[in-house]
Amino acid sequence: MYSPNRSFDNSSACSSLALASVFIAVIALFAIAPMVEADSGSVIGSFADLEPGGRGAGLAGALAPVVDDPSALYWNPARLTEVRQGGMTATYADQFGLDLVHHTSVFVAFPLYSQRPTWSEGEVRDETDKPFMTWGIGFQSTSVDLDPESYSENDIALGFGRQSRFGLSYGLVTHFLMIGSDLKYENDDEVKASGYSLDLAINKPVHSTVSLSVVMKALVSSLSWDQASGEDLIPRAICGLNWEPRADVRIPVDLTYDMENSRIQQYAAGIEWLPVSGLLTLRCGARWRDDGTETDLYPGAGFSLRLKPIVFDYGLATGRDELGDTHRFGLRFTFN
Repeated sequence: MYSPNRSFDNSSACSSLALASVFIAVIALFAIAPMVEADSGSVIGSFADLEPGGRGAGLAGALAPVVDDPSALYWNPARLTEVRQGGMTATYADQFGLDLVHHTSVFVAFPLYSQRPTWSEGEVRDETDKPFMTWGIGFQSTSVDLDPESYSENDIALGFGRQSRFGLSYGLVTHFLMIGSDLKYENDDEVKASGYSLDLAINKPVHSTVSLSVVMKALVSSLSWDQASGEDLIPRAICGLNWEPRADVRIPVDLTYDMENSRIQQYAAGIEWLPVSGLLTLRCGARWRDDGTETDLYPGAGFSLRLKPIVFDYGLATGRDELGDTHRFGLRFTFN
């Protein structure tokens, strides 16, 4: 949530030291890690990672450090505590505009508030401005029309985000994975699989306008094929930073790190601007990728319209040269 009272405090030596440490750590990580292929539509293990929602597409994938709606269950479960009211997010995309791969998702979040007293600004207050825990449940489906065969990947997620001391929040999500298709093995058995994965995340404000996030995806995982040996999904770490220099501006940046092969997959950065506070949000971003043979920069752009209690999100994710662009749509609904 944006706060008009936020401002830099240049007199705080501790805050300045924290900021300097953050930037030194990020620069060092950028410098020592080699580059590898990354793709917003890449396959992580056997499951497509298609980044649900128009907001993430508009920021070119740099949503994890700044997400504050129920889709945090996918992007960054530690930021589920930023969901101040119960709500639902539904998204859809025709991947690459080919009418071949369709991706849909639904996420629901339920915040829980505590009434324990806290000491703030010289007086005792009830801590009701931010939930101490938020539960979430989500469903994602990726379907591929192979005409006449079909293939689908389904992900049911259940998790929570919890507020801890000193502003630290953390989140945990369990994914139940299922693959079904009309494709067949040589013995006419259908291609099917099931499994699970576990995501872990932390989020910490280090300044009145800066927060850090680390999301570890598929930290533990297993996927078992009916007619083949099992496999693990590739674990990744997303290290992000969100800077809010003004009440109407957010600047998230992150990098995605392949923990199995010790390589960076992607850099992403974006900016959100609220020209009409509470009604319209404009956003854009870019991600840098190396596909193993060449490197390129892929931009994204989008907007949000808020008509309480509904928010409409649209994002354009540019694709590779041989594929089309992806238009991503999302609806966010806040429960009364």
